[in-house]
Amino acid sequence: MSPYTGFVILFPMRCSMNDQMIKHDWYARIEHILCEAMSAAIAINGSAGDEAIKALVVHIQNNWTALRFIHEGAQASGREIAVANPAVALIRCMYDALLQALYIAHDSERRDALGEDYLDYAYIREYKDMQLIINGSDSLSKRLANSPLRIAREPEIRANYAKHKSRYLAGEKGVRDKWYEARNLWEIASLVGKSSEYGWYCTLSNGSIHADSRVVQHGPRLYFSGELYPIAANVACQAIKLLTKELDIQLSKENADLLNLLAKDFCNFYE
Repeated sequence: MSPYTGFVILFPMRCSMNDQMIKHDWYARIEHILCEAMSAAIAINGSAGDEAIKALVVHIQNNWTALRFIHEGAQASGREIAVANPAVALIRCMYDALLQALYIAHDSERRDALGEDYLDYAYIREYKDMQLIINGSDSLSKRLANSPLRIAREPEIRANYAKHKSRYLAGEKGVRDKWYEARNLWEIASLVGKSSEYGWYCTLSNGSIHADSRVVQHGPRLYFSGELYPIAANVACQAIKLLTKELDIQLSKENADLLNLLAKDFCNFYE
C-alpha cells in the first residue's frame, strides 16, 4: 500500500481521471493542441500584453514538458511516489504563472500596460540582483562583484533601473518587490475569479514546496496514484485556452472542443 494512501480521502477528485485520459488518448491530443497553439502564437508579433501572456504560457508549457519527462521516467522506473513532491512544486509554478497571465488579461483597458509592467520588471530584478551581489560579504558575492562582465554591464543596468523604477514605487517602501500592484497572488486570484481554485492549490501544495514534516514523511496532499499528470494537464490547458482567446488563435473544432472540456475550472471539473 502506498504511504500516501491516507491523503486520498482529503481530496474530492478521487476518480479514474488518468485512466480516462489514457483510454481516449487525450495526452497525445493535448500535445497536438499545445503544438498547434504555440506555433501560431510564436508567429504573432503582438502588443506588450500579447507578449507578456505568451511568455508566461511558454513558461507554463516548459514546466508541463518537465513534468511529462518526470512522469514518464518515474513510471518506467517504478518510482512515481518518489517524485510526487517535486511534481507538485512544478504544478504550483505553473499555476502561479497562470494567475499572472489571467491578471494581465483581466482588464482590457490596462492589458498592454500590465503586460509592459510584467516585461519591464526584468530591469528592476536585474538591478536588485546586482545589488545583492555588490552588498554581499561572502566569497561568492565578492568574486561575482569583481567579474569584468558584471562591471562592464553595471552602467547599463543602473540606467535601465533609473528609467523604469518610477512605475514600480510603493510609497514609503520604495520600489516594490513584485511587478504587479496587487499585494500578493491571493489578491490577484480574487480579481480574476480564481480564489477558490487557488485556495485548493495553495493548501495542497504548500507542504511540498516548504518541506512540511508531514508531507516529507507521508507525501503531498495533492497526490493520488496517477492523478498528478492530468492535474498538470488541466493547468496547461487553461493556459492554452487563455492564449488562444487573447491572441485570437483559431484551433480546429475538434481540438477546440477538447480544450474547452479539459480547461474547465479545476474545482468544478466534474460538474
